[in-house]
Amino acid sequence: MSITEETTIETTEETAIEITEKIEITIEPKFDKWKQNAITVAGGNGQGQELNQLYDPGGVFIDQKKNIFIADFNNHRIVEWKYNAKEGLIIAGGNEQGNRMDQLDRPTDVIVDQQTHLIIIADWGNRRVIQWLNQKQQILIDNIGCFGLAMDKHGFLYVSDTVKNEVRRWKMGKYNNEGVVVAGGNDRGNRLNQLSSPIFIFVDEDQSVYVSDMHNYRVMKWKNHAEEGTIVAGGRLNQLGESQGVIIDDLGQIYVADFYNHRVMRWCEGKEEGETVVGGNGKGDQSNQLDSPGDLSFDDEGNLYVVDGRNHRIQKFEVTS
Repeated sequence: MSITEETTIETTEETAIEITEKIEITIEPKFDKWKQNAITVAGGNGQGQELNQLYDPGGVFIDQKKNIFIADFNNHRIVEWKYNAKEGLIIAGGNEQGNRMDQLDRPTDVIVDQQTHLIIIADWGNRRVIQWLNQKQQILIDNIGCFGLAMDKHGFLYVSDTVKNEVRRWKMGKYNNEGVVVAGGNDRGNRLNQLSSPIFIFVDEDQSVYVSDMHNYRVMKWKNHAEEGTIVAGGRLNQLGESQGVIIDDLGQIYVADFYNHRVMRWCEGKEEGETVVGGNGKGDQSNQLDSPGDLSFDDEGNLYVVDGRNHRIQKFEVTS
């Protein structure tokens, strides 16, 4: 709450109540609810390899201009859909499935450095993390069961490994080592220091790593330097039908794509149950339905983007004003 120099406040009980109410209003969640009918912002023209189509899209990245970068899994390419575009542009791969430097094999995730236009790709089928810059390629990390990617504000790259059941991080530009394990790494399992098929990941301001622990049907939070994680979503009977994309908002609320229940759920840390925020209207292709949702993202206005995998489209749920 800001007070101008001209404003004077008497310390009466009534004024105190009014000030408290104003303060409470200012700390309300920035984004709370979304329109339940989504807008298709990429794909949505059936399964295929045309520029206006997607085929089992994986990870998604939204830049500051609301351009959408998509790991187009079964088309073996990364496509960029400009804001309000009717079709995408191939920016990496797209040269058939393969392991040449100019090819990709079922990419699962992508992140983009918006200053340098550097594209970093989890090239899952080739077991490598590869970067593309101006159509020049370089392998950053090889022989890794890479699936999810994240980058923090300190210049660290995080990669989930579904084979070793762990998440490691590397300093950007320094990949000539094995990295540092920041989650899991204690064989496959369901103990608090273990993971089972970690896929999408999110890293917050404190370098805490949130991991979609797919085959444990939960989301784990590993604080920086922690020896084990805590369960922050799912983990109980019938709560999640397989966790996929995970993102965190400014209040620390956890959003997770519930793959088999065709919905996106929100958990407040410490709560035992989540709530449905979009989807949850049965499997389908209507604007209020999802079919096997995967990755999630917010733009800077709080609109929620959902990779609607089996509908081969990206759905945008606009935040209600």
